[in-house]
Amino acid sequence: MIPSRWLPEGLRPPLLRLAGIPVGAGTRIEHSVFFKGGRVRIGEGCYLNSATIVDPGSASVEIGDGVAIGAGAVIAAATHDLGPSANRAAANRSEPVVIGTGAWLGARVVVLPGVTIGRGAVIGAGAVVTRDCAPDASYAGVPARLLRELDQGSGGA
Repeated sequence: MIPSRWLPEGLRPPLLRLAGIPVGAGTRIEHSVFFKGGRVRIGEGCYLNSATIVDPGSASVEIGDGVAIGAGAVIAAATHDLGPSANRAAANRSEPVVIGTGAWLGARVVVLPGVTIGRGAVIGAGAVVTRDCAPDASYAGVPARLLRELDQGSGGA
């Protein structure tokens, strides 16, 4: 399901709700955001920038309140097991993804299956998140690594 650029922004969340995806009040969803499947829950006051892909597979994706997701991010709860050389992308496998309240994912961040991103975490642009991220911490890189812990207050370190 792709909320079209021609569809007014205010209509995108209600239409997603009609399609079975709970979207909290005050959440903004830009055009060209793709939801592959319905096991997604989006909290209140979130922002999903354009070209974001959310793929829960047969698991789920939970996006907490106040989460900001940059353009082109990929949140993938679905993957494949590694198979023999004749078929490396073997059986499908899904593990839930959780993005904690207040987290901020930069542009083109990739979140892989089974990952929990803690409350208030910041993930730098282009990072590939392969493991859980602690609350109120900053991560970047491929794979994403802890850069520093963040102040739990408003901004600053």
